Amino acid sequence: MFDNIISAIADLLNGSFFFQCGIGIWNALIGYAWDILQTNPQNLADGVLWDTADGIFQLLQIVGASLMTVLFMINFVKETADIRHNTTLESAIYMILKLIVGNVVLLNLKSLILLVIGMEQDLLRIVAPSEDTSLILTIPGLDEWEISAQGALLGFALGLLFIVVTVAGTIVILWTAYGVFFKLFFYIATAPLAMSTLLGTQGMSHSAYSWIKTFLCALGELAGMVLMLRLGAALINAQGFFPEPPEGGIWDLLGPQTWGGFQCTLSIIIVVGGVKSVDSLIRRAFGF
Repeated sequence: MFDNIISAIADLLNGSFFFQCGIGIWNALIGYAWDILQTNPQNLADGVLWDTADGIFQLLQIVGASLMTVLFMINFVKETADIRHNTTLESAIYMILKLIVGNVVLLNLKSLILLVIGMEQDLLRIVAPSEDTSLILTIPGLDEWEISAQGALLGFALGLLFIVVTVAGTIVILWTAYGVFFKLFFYIATAPLAMSTLLGTQGMSHSAYSWIKTFLCALGELAGMVLMLRLGAALINAQGFFPEPPEGGIWDLLGPQTWGGFQCTLSIIIVVGGVKSVDSLIRRAFGF
């Protein structure tokens, strides 16, 4: 029992106790974030959010169907009234086909959205094949950290810093995940209104293409978050970019917990920053 007490005091002083607590908090909350990211929007909050968005969707679908016809007529009249533009049978058939395809898309828009979301969730399972276990942190050799008189205070401080950074980071990640889903529900609810402009004039139809790009960007953000967490878990489990501490000088005095703790804390900050910047990364990478 005395040995256990001494071991616990040593773990507290060299910071490994705080690192173990921080890793436990990270793994628990990131597992919760994974559950959110891979959950079908229809099942979130017992379906209440989906029912609300679906009610608005159905109302706007009626408005969108009428608006699509009106915009089509405006575009058709504009094309036929332009004396500089000869309306041929082929162009008339093309516009009518666009009207048919546009109405089919609008009527089946909900099914198409759910199909794309299902494909995106399949992509999440490719990025993280072992699901939330792919994102678990395990710092190698944490239980074997040795204490040194010179590095005890700094190891203790780094342990406290690590647990603060871990808690703050997981809150930011959960906040970001919730934010992405709220954006998805907004895009789903307003989809009929945006897609109704598809058959309008060139300026009007831009709204439909913008909605498609922003919707795909939101789905890409979910997959990008999981990818960042997967890469971050690999980085932290390897104890940072430089797992081996420098030799000689002050590092021999401070002990391994100082270098390892600094590397893990820095990696957590990098991962959280990467998750927050996924939206802009997706937009730049795919031209959204």
